[in-house]
Amino acid sequence: MCSPTLAAPRLIELCFQTAGIMEMAGSARMGLPYQIDAVDFLRSSGRECTAHAAVTQAEGGAFDADVVDEAGDVVMRMRGYRTMEMPDPVAPELLDPLRKAMQP
Repeated sequence: MCSPTLAAPRLIELCFQTAGIMEMAGSARMGLPYQIDAVDFLRSSGRECTAHAAVTQAEGGAFDADVVDEAGDVVMRMRGYRTMEMPDPVAPELLDPLRKAMQP
């Protein structure tokens, strides 16, 4: 059972993690959260415990994400998420399984 929170940090973290996987697979870089332009909490129905993030990479490299609950409702929207690149590159052989998993 999930306890209610005002800011739903686990939903923000879901967006960070999903965007991070996309970034690693797409550009072989790993980054830490750097900037978010906007976060909108659209629902606080308690259904956020079972949710997924639909993430796209926008022009300029920023990520946009919608968190969708099991009923198909968007419960949170994040726009303009950017990362700061880590100093050490990710070894290509470590990314192969991730890239294979993301192929259609």
